[in-house]
Amino acid sequence: EAAAEADIGGKKYKAWYGMNGNWCAMFVSWCADQCGYIESGIMPKTASVQAMLSWYQAKEQYHAKEDGYVPQAGDVVFFTNGRSHVGLVVSYDPATKILVTIEGNAGASQTEPYHEGSRVMERRYPLTYDAITGYGTPRYPVDENADEGEETGITDDRGTDGEEGEPKFSVEELAI
Repeated sequence: EAAAEADIGGKKYKAWYGMNGNWCAMFVSWCADQCGYIESGIMPKTASVQAMLSWYQAKEQYHAKEDGYVPQAGDVVFFTNGRSHVGLVVSYDPATKILVTIEGNAGASQTEPYHEGSRVMERRYPLTYDAITGYGTPRYPVDENADEGEETGITDDRGTDGEEGEPKFSVEELAI
């Protein structure tokens, strides 16, 4: 309970970024930074959803929802519903067509501005949810130290030459 209360308003992520504002993209960038993905150029550091979207588009790592792409753990999910928003894909269940995400600057907020009262939340959406616009697909490195056949619970088939690996982070752990 105390940890959840301490997270209200995304203070940790805003302090890391050095800016007090809407923080969903800061949260995604912070998660990437914890794994070294910003320094290695796998994911961008930005507080702007539009800049993040443009970054993935420029690298041809963006898939619009209407293209039929099936999201995977570690993808960046983009939303629009009158405002821009972004989160990380935790999982996708093809049987139920339910997408599970973790997002910063989410949830009910009674404050003005909104971002002062929002928090990190796990959310569930049907794949057809109107506000989902598409997915950024970072090219994660292959973990040469992983045991062959090791069960990680995260699958990642980027549909390319098979050289991309799985995300290092467990998004559940990073949000705490």
